[in-house]
Amino acid sequence: MGHVCMASAYDLSTRQAGIRLDPSNSPCGGGSREVGDSVAHAANGLVMDLRGVTPSVRRPLVFAVVDKMVDVECDDSMVVICDHDPSGLGYQLDLRRESRGLFEFDCDQRLDGAWVALIRRRLR
Repeated sequence: MGHVCMASAYDLSTRQAGIRLDPSNSPCGGGSREVGDSVAHAANGLVMDLRGVTPSVRRPLVFAVVDKMVDVECDDSMVVICDHDPSGLGYQLDLRRESRGLFEFDCDQRLDGAWVALIRRRLR
């Protein structure tokens, strides 16, 4: 498997959302993580780096986490890092019966070319 390094410096939109990677979970500076371990906990949510994950598994993985967030009524947010524009993911979130209207979705491209999507639970 390839290695994925999850940097603690995210783009401006992620910082504005108040999500910071917990330094104790960051492998940068001390090595890297296996792709299967490409999930870290943020201060108020979760960070998933999907750039090294097989493309056919990416969206089902994200929706499995989203579905679990709905099941346990979790109010945390999730940051998804990928190598392509994730706008379709946001549209699909609103189309799915399980998640329709429950999440806000925003994405932006970082200077290094990676895309970062913020999935945040809507206030009830």
